[in-house]
Amino acid sequence: KTEKKVTQSMEAEIKEARRALNAAKGEIEALKAQGAKGGDADAKLQKAEAQSRQLSNLVAKLRQVDEALEGEITCMNCMENLSCCVTLFPCGHTVCEGCFDGKQCPECRDPNNQTQSVENGLMDR
Repeated sequence: KTEKKVTQSMEAEIKEARRALNAAKGEIEALKAQGAKGGDADAKLQKAEAQSRQLSNLVAKLRQVDEALEGEITCMNCMENLSCCVTLFPCGHTVCEGCFDGKQCPECRDPNNQTQSVENGLMDR
């Protein structure tokens, strides 16, 4: 399913970014261990530190995306990944088809609201 593929892809990207970050940190430590050997070592150290900062930022952004995505693919009624989901109107909430009783949104629970549902095939791809 789409959400599983996206989650696996995000996990792979985070793992690769962490690997690159660890490699950059190792290079920084190696350059520091060599000591100051002129401008060339200093330039390499600065470049490695800049790369390490960029990779740290990338890992943080990927974590944020992963957390945001998890919220979008989770049914707020059963707290599982959305499965055979429906989008409800007029509220716009999306829940698993099995979590919708055909009358009211399990998230809003507004008894005065005439809730209708539409299949949401985007999440099932």
